[in-house]
Amino acid sequence: MRDYLLALKWDQKPPAPALPAEVIARTQEKYLAALKNLLG
Repeated sequence: MRDYLLALKWDQKPPAPALPAEVIARTQEKYLAALKNLLG
């Protein structure tokens, strides 16, 4: 997500740009993998 927002040259002021479904899905996958690693 960070890389996507940096690529947009977003000025980091509200409102934030909308995120594409692909970016949301990849971010969710990474957080779920991290959770699985932590909890086993």
